[in-house]
Amino acid sequence: MKTIVITIFLILSTLIDLRKKEVNISLCISVALVGLIYEIFISKTDILSIILGILPGIFLMLTSIVTNEEIGKGDAAILSTIGIFLGLKKTILVLIYALFSTIIIGGILLLIRKKNKKYKIPFVPFILFSYIALCI
Repeated sequence: MKTIVITIFLILSTLIDLRKKEVNISLCISVALVGLIYEIFISKTDILSIILGILPGIFLMLTSIVTNEEIGKGDAAILSTIGIFLGLKKTILVLIYALFSTIIIGGILLLIRKKNKKYKIPFVPFILFSYIALCI
């Protein structure tokens, strides 16, 4: 159930990020509320685990603030939202996979001179693919 919710959320967020270069915060809040209800009342997940799952998103938010949004705040909201469902360890894995794959693709784009250093790569698609890789 939660795999389907997260996947649909990430697919929708990826499409929005690719088309508009933004994250729909209302969608993040809605899915986060569904996640909280599901994890607390159905999965009986303890509150500490949920809070820990959100920490990588908070770390990304702080990074966004410090770096003048080199990584967007919306990306942090996406990561926090899925962190509610996934917990700390899996959310960190998704973040690490997404960061490494972004670095690789960014490096390739620079090498083949398709983009310059100022180009901002949408990050949500990398979160989606990283989540799928984690599920496989």
